[in-house]
Amino acid sequence: MNGRFFQSRIFKFSLTVVAAIAAIGTFKLSGNLLRNSEPVAQATEEEITRVATEGKEAGIAQGQREGIEATLEGEPDALAVQASALLDKSSELAESDLQALICARGNAYLTSASDLAETDNINVERWLRAQLKGENDRVKALLVTHGSLSGTANQVNQIQSALTNRAAILYALANIGSPVSCRVSPYESTDSIDTFIYRANSIDQQQQTWGVGANE
Repeated sequence: MNGRFFQSRIFKFSLTVVAAIAAIGTFKLSGNLLRNSEPVAQATEEEITRVATEGKEAGIAQGQREGIEATLEGEPDALAVQASALLDKSSELAESDLQALICARGNAYLTSASDLAETDNINVERWLRAQLKGENDRVKALLVTHGSLSGTANQVNQIQSALTNRAAILYALANIGSPVSCRVSPYESTDSIDTFIYRANSIDQQQQTWGVGANE
């Protein structure tokens, strides 16, 4: 009985209807991508690959849009990712500013030494070593008074100048005759830190809105 049924016209007609529905569904899924193409049954491998690629790209674009929307809506997770990235960037830029400060200060020592070499006929390297000894003696005196320093405002104010000058003079000694041009321009770090603070404050506000960390 089953054999006769599979051979019947009714079953063949049913297969035709199912195939037609499937074809219509495929064309709707593809949208306008294959509007001017051959029917799916006759589509070339290149066309199928193109449709798949465009579908993948559309999915990626949709994901990006959803990520942007999540950020704009202020979802805590999206803001936290942004704040973490901004914190890392701000830290790197702040450290770079300190390096630029040492470089610029070192160049100032080189300029002073060069001027003294012309006016007082001093030896540049010997003069820089004398300056280095003076700054290092300042640090040793603080160590005798305080031992290791804790980083309190009072102790930092006493030692930060000497530490900066030591590093700058060492730079100057290593670059006599070939200083590297550098200036302290902390504009980018300032902007990054402002943005980080804004994002961090936004997280505080959104945590209250979303009920996350309200008691912390």
